[in-house]
Amino acid sequence: MMAPFSLRTLYVLSCGGSQCRQDPKYWSSAIEINAAMTYRARRDRIWSILLASMMNLIWRSLISIFSMVLNRRITF
Repeated sequence: MMAPFSLRTLYVLSCGGSQCRQDPKYWSSAIEINAAMTYRARRDRIWSILLASMMNLIWRSLISIFSMVLNRRITF
């Protein structure tokens, strides 16, 4: 998942419009906001990948246990 705003959009939003578009003092806040949003998006992506892989592992192990029970390899 990418950040929903581009750097130029954040720059225009943080400076408040087109009257200060060329002013370089607003670039720092736009870069900080963009870095924070990309960090949050990266963290959410890592957690979703980990959760999906864990759910896949649990699902595969449950299916294998159920198939072994059906094949009567293990009994309870």
